[in-house]
Amino acid sequence: MDIAKRIRIIREAKGITQEELANRAQVSQAFISSVENKTKNVSLKVLEKICKKGLEISLASFFNKNIEELDKNIEELDKNKETTGIDEIVESLRNQLQLLVNKKEKVDEEIIIKSKELDKALENYYNTHYKT
Repeated sequence: MDIAKRIRIIREAKGITQEELANRAQVSQAFISSVENKTKNVSLKVLEKICKKGLEISLASFFNKNIEELDKNIEELDKNKETTGIDEIVESLRNQLQLLVNKKEKVDEEIIIKSKELDKALENYYNTHYKT
C-alpha cells in the first residue's frame, strides 16, 4: 500500500489543498508535501491526525480494502493519461473513492453508536440483576 499516494488521492477527492490539510492536522504544508512526494515518512500517530483531523476519516477507512482497489485503478489510469477521455475516468474513480470513504465513515459511526448502546444495556442488566 502506498500511504503517500493514498493521502494525496483522498485529499484531492475531498477537494482539500495541501495547506488546508496541514492546517487541519496541525502540521506544516511542507511536511504534507514531503510525505506525498515520499521524501519523508509519516508516523502512525501523525497519520492518525492527518486522517481524523485533516481528511476527516478514520484510520480504518484509510486502510479499507475497497479504497485500495480503487487506488490501483487510479494508479493504472494515471500512468496512461494520454488516452482520450482518461481524465474523466480518473475523476469518476476519485468520486467513487469519495463515496466509499463517506460510506465507511457512516458505518464506523453506526458501530460506535451500537457499541455504546450495548454497553448501556449491559450496565442496566448488571445493575438490575446483580447490584443490591
